[in-house]
Parts: sequence; structure tokens; C-alpha cells
Amino acid sequence: IRSGMYPAEIKPTVDKDGDNSSLSSTPAMPWTYTPARDSSHEMFLLGELLHLFITLISELPPPPAEDESQHAIEARRRLMREVIHRLASGPKTHSEMNEVSHILSNRDTDVLCELGKKINPDDASGAALEEALNEVGTRKCKSGA
Repeated sequence: IRSGMYPAEIKPTVDKDGDNSSLSSTPAMPWTYTPARDSSHEMFLLGELLHLFITLISELPPPPAEDESQHAIEARRRLMREVIHRLASGPKTHSEMNEVSHILSNRDTDVLCELGKKINPDDASGAALEEALNEVGTRKCKSGA
């Protein structure tokens, strides 16, 4: 086990003198070690690592807002991002778009409701979503309904 392998995995080697010895001159690697054998595989792995770094960096949350107006701007930006992501997969009904509020944090939802009260006091929770939908989407009404 000192060499990183179980005793059954160690194969005896033959020295120049013809003696059988259980120690080889090459470093023993565990059986799970699989280095990249060719440069194309190494480039693929490097590309995947770069993609992982880009995803981690771009998806990190922003630092906390300093005041309520800054938090409102950030909450609205996160709402717009979620609306765009939801619409990117295809057309959605208004009911399906209302589910976006479940993805946002409670604090963001509260801030957006406060913004919505300024836009439409009767429907505070949906006013910010309506504003975001009007900015990024085109509404199509069903015909014949």
C-alpha cells in the first residue's frame, strides 16, 4: 500500500540480472489514474475547464446592495434575466410567466412588489413582471378565443 496500490495490483518485474522483484522503477499510480493520452483530449479537457470557470464567474451573485434603490435595480435586473431565460425556451402563457417570481428570493419579491405598487396599486405583484415582459417580449393573443 506504500506505493499507492493494493498488493494484488502490484505485478512483479524482472531486473536486468533476471531476479524477480516486486519493486519497479516507474512510479506506481492508482488504477483510477487516467492521464490524457493525446493533445486533442487535453484541449477538450482544457476547454471544459475554461467553460466551468466562465460559468462559475458569470453566475456568482453580485455583492449586496448598499441601499434600497440599488437593491431595487438589482432585483429588477434579476427578474429580467429570469424572464429572458424562461422565454428563450419558447412562447409561454402568462400563467407560466408568473412562476418566475418563485425563482427569485423573498427579498427580491418584496422589493418588486413595492415597485409594483407605484406602477399599479391594484396588482402590485404582477406589475413589475408586466413591465419586464413589455420590455423583452412581444405579446401574441390567441385568435378565435
